[in-house]
Amino acid sequence: MKYLYTAILALLFISCANNQKKVNLIKENSSIEDTLLELKTDKLAKDIMKDSVMSPKDCSLIFNEFFEKFSKDSLFQKSRVKYPLKWSYYRESYEKLTIEHIEQKDFIYIDFTEDKNAMQKKSGKYEVVIEKSKYEVNYLLKGYDNGIHMNHIFKLVEGCWFLVEIIDEST
Repeated sequence: MKYLYTAILALLFISCANNQKKVNLIKENSSIEDTLLELKTDKLAKDIMKDSVMSPKDCSLIFNEFFEKFSKDSLFQKSRVKYPLKWSYYRESYEKLTIEHIEQKDFIYIDFTEDKNAMQKKSGKYEVVIEKSKYEVNYLLKGYDNGIHMNHIFKLVEGCWFLVEIIDEST
């Protein structure tokens, strides 16, 4: 009988030890799941922050209001360009347009503030021709006896105006 009690106690002890291992294993798995959940939550929070930083605010459906700010504010301008920006231009041969794509880090502020006075210049005169439709605006600079012909294409994307392409056909 002594052996029977000893055997039962040993089995109970082993059984309890195995249950403790299972509990520890469950705790570890739970801990891993919690960690994964925290990582996913952190990633989601970062994505939301990134979207709120990257997505433009104060979208104006009125192009003129947008363009006034776009012309004067270099940071706003950089935020309202669709990257990579398609830029087409002629090389020396003028036979075929060369197409390049400008990344955000390479984008340089374009000063549109002088366009109002472009025809009063002594040299390099040009006029501004604006062609508007509901979702697109072509902002064309046409030179006066000097070969300037540059089109800035703006499009309304998800309720916000963006510069999407520059076509420089100047000669």
